[in-house]
Parts: sequence; C-alpha cells; structure tokens
Amino acid sequence: MTINIRPYQETDFDALQEMITETWYAGNYKLDPDATNTFSAFDTNLRLHDSSFGLTAEEDGKVLGVFFGNIKNQEKTLKENIQIDFEDVSTFAIDDNPVKRDVLTQLTNEIHANRYLDEHHGSQPDAVIELFILSPAARGKGIGGKLWENGLQVFADHDVKDYVLHTDSDCDYSFYDHKGLTPDKSYSYSTDPKYKYFLYAGEIK
Repeated sequence: MTINIRPYQETDFDALQEMITETWYAGNYKLDPDATNTFSAFDTNLRLHDSSFGLTAEEDGKVLGVFFGNIKNQEKTLKENIQIDFEDVSTFAIDDNPVKRDVLTQLTNEIHANRYLDEHHGSQPDAVIELFILSPAARGKGIGGKLWENGLQVFADHDVKDYVLHTDSDCDYSFYDHKGLTPDKSYSYSTDPKYKYFLYAGEIK
C-alpha cells in the first residue's frame, strides 16, 4: 500500500465527481443516475471554480481523497481544470423531474446557509477549505489525516493564520472537533430544523 499526496490534476475529475455523488447525492443517483450525474458534475465544477489550490490523496494510483483551499488574494488556479461537458443546469429550475428539483434545492439551500454563516462569523479569514472529501475506501487508513495535514501545510506556506470551512449534519463533522476547530452557532431551515449547517474555524499554529 502506497499513499501519495500530490497536486490535483485534470484527470482526477471523474474520481472526484464520483466521491461527491456518493457523499451528497447517493439517494438521488438511485432514482435518476443521468440527472444526478449532470448535477454532481456542476457541483464539482463549482468547487474547482472557487479554489486556489488542490491536493489529491491516492493509494496505488487510485484517487481516495481531495483537499481544495482558497487563499485570500491568491489566484484561483483550479479554474483551469473546470470541465463543462454537461447540459445547462439552468434547465433544472424549470423541470418537473422531482430528482432535478431535489438536487437543485439541496445545493441552493447549502449556498444560502453558507452565506448566512459567513455573514455572522464576524471576521474575514485568510483562507477557506472549499472541499475536503474522502472515498469510503479511504476509511481507517490514515489517509484523511495525512491529506488534512498537507492541506494545512500549504496554508502555512502562504502565511495563512486562520481559516474556515463549511459542513453539515450529513457529514462526519466530529473529525473537525477532533482537529481542534471551533464551530459557530449552527444554521437550520424552519422546514427541516433537524438538518444543520455548520461553519468551523481553525488557526494555523
């Protein structure tokens, strides 16, 4: 077993999209794979668009995790890896397909919640972790911890003092508690108060 942490590259896109689909859109995929794949590709491209660097964790050549960071005042270089070979996602807003409506609502709610949390955080961080995601195949191998530490090292190399990340109650946010990050007060929609969105803040020491 050889674990390697390297810069993200364009050929990682399909594996990253698969991880995003498995993590956030698995239920939708069972109902409508084509629509879900279209939307998860859009979601993947959003993450690339907002990131100034990316790291990939691989084991024996298989992509098992990704860390995307956005450092203030740094060029968002991952835009160069955006792939736009999917249908216009704007059609989701006018389509009666329930899966399309569901994934669009899911992402729209996430964007709104994250903006609310940012506005109430009280300070502008030096950096944002735009994406930290692992494949189920990475569990129990120390890959997540290694990828995390490498991502924070990039922050340190660019003199980042503090950073934030967004997550929600569908994710294993206990990882961030374990890493010493501090959560702000969570945000929930009145239509589903049990589902929570979080902003975690950390410092580079």
